Amino acid sequence: MIKIINKMNRCLTNNMKLKTIRFLMFGILTLTIISCTKICNVDCFTPPGDLRLKITNEADSTDLIFTGVYNADSIAIFYLDNNVKRNIELSIYTDSVNQRSMISSAEIAWKSVEGFKDYFLYLNWEEVDTLYLDVVSATENCCTYHPFIYFGINGTETEFDTTDYMYDFKK
Repeated sequence: MIKIINKMNRCLTNNMKLKTIRFLMFGILTLTIISCTKICNVDCFTPPGDLRLKITNEADSTDLIFTGVYNADSIAIFYLDNNVKRNIELSIYTDSVNQRSMISSAEIAWKSVEGFKDYFLYLNWEEVDTLYLDVVSATENCCTYHPFIYFGINGTETEFDTTDYMYDFKK
């Protein structure tokens, strides 16, 4: 009788080990399949960032809006849509502590995504500079984002200043 009980115990133990191994294998297989399958339960979207631009003196880097060379009230950006002039909404911010100004526009980046790439910058209602902005829509890992591919003024790529996160238009 003891032999039969010992044999049953061994059989049960081996059966339990086999079930445990099967369970672990099934778990590993399930995790592998889930991790390899690209499932987007949540879409994410990052809109294009604002175009932030400062205008500085090429010789000494002083801010030409803050110093009054360019009047903030006389600055405008526009583009042509089927030969119709359309103004871009923009804001001009002045930081008197750091003695600098910034032209900022969210609309211009959206317009670039829509296909408008060429813009015109009025300074003091007289000077006109040509802006070229290329912003695209990209999707990766279920997330849509809008990188700035290129920004240039008057045919020259414009330097991006990483200290204040603005494009620096040197005049």
